[in-house]
Amino acid sequence: MLTQKPSCNIPAMSRFRFLLVVLLLSFAACTAMKVDMPADLILMNGDFWTGNPKLPHVDAVAISRGKILALGTNDEIASLRGPNTELVDLHGGFAQPGFIDGHTHFVDGGFSLLGIDLRQAKDEAEFARLIGERAREIPKGAWITGGNWDHESWPSQRVPTRHLIDKLTPDTPVFVDRLDGHMALANSHALRLAKVTRSTPDPKGGEIVRDEKGEPTGLLRDAAMDLVTRLIPEPSEAERMKALLAAVKEAVRLGVTSVNTMCSREDLTLFRDAFDAGNLAVRIYAFTPIPEMDGPSSVRPDRRKVNDFVTIGGVKGFMDGSLGSTTAWFYEPYVDAPNSTGLPAATWFPEGNMKRLIEKADTANLQVAVHA
Repeated sequence: MLTQKPSCNIPAMSRFRFLLVVLLLSFAACTAMKVDMPADLILMNGDFWTGNPKLPHVDAVAISRGKILALGTNDEIASLRGPNTELVDLHGGFAQPGFIDGHTHFVDGGFSLLGIDLRQAKDEAEFARLIGERAREIPKGAWITGGNWDHESWPSQRVPTRHLIDKLTPDTPVFVDRLDGHMALANSHALRLAKVTRSTPDPKGGEIVRDEKGEPTGLLRDAAMDLVTRLIPEPSEAERMKALLAAVKEAVRLGVTSVNTMCSREDLTLFRDAFDAGNLAVRIYAFTPIPEMDGPSSVRPDRRKVNDFVTIGGVKGFMDGSLGSTTAWFYEPYVDAPNSTGLPAATWFPEGNMKRLIEKADTANLQVAVHA
């Protein structure tokens, strides 16, 4: 029996043509349609898992004008072949619906892929060595950022301090994030540039971690990270596009065909440009920052479909930090940080502000994601 299915756009890029998982996202949800056109592309001799219990496996899929036209046996789908149909033999290759990542920071993740990788550091010594090596590789004065380090994976489980890397980076500003994005380490050079001293007050929603003498250790938590990040030069559009394409490549490698991503308004332009250039092989469901609900109408989030691969669906807010950075907000102190119960996020202030923003987003028919 020839089963006919509509919908499910696919990437136009020839180099991603074999990302078959993206073609199968809507197999289970599609309804019957009349086939009145030849296929542009037929994928045959495959093992396609559809996710539909009534038709769990098929041998072939026909695609026309970027949409799934039909699926069935090789012989059935062959009837849709026209004079200009491209035929691809999968030689028994298996394909299934693509993975959807429910929470990403997609462009930031791309920058992490291109930057220094500190997650591989097995201990403090390797952490320092990797930063020192990067400092020798880059121009004097260039920033070292990214990182994704995790002190909880080290034998000591001690958080790093600026003293660990200062001798290796005397003229290189360093600001490397913990993998949760709620804490980062600055070296002394970066702190000097940011004018962060023992007398600098903690900002609302953030903490400058200090030693027993009151001196900054280099660790900045949540809103305090802005004291340094505001000094880091903004990447160029070319650098941002390079980061996005690195993220797309990694997603494709892992079979991820759709992401919910927390992003900036600039990222939306980036997604659109990548799609227009035929370089966006991953569907984007975007969440922009919830404080933008208070912005002018030109930047206020609105729920809409930008194109076939990009949708603005919601807003993202923060109520607190994370467990690993001891900034998640609790009633009781941390066992390993008895002087801390965590930090409320800056958008919590003044009290009731987050509730007000959520109500505005709900009125605008936007989904609301809250880190809490």
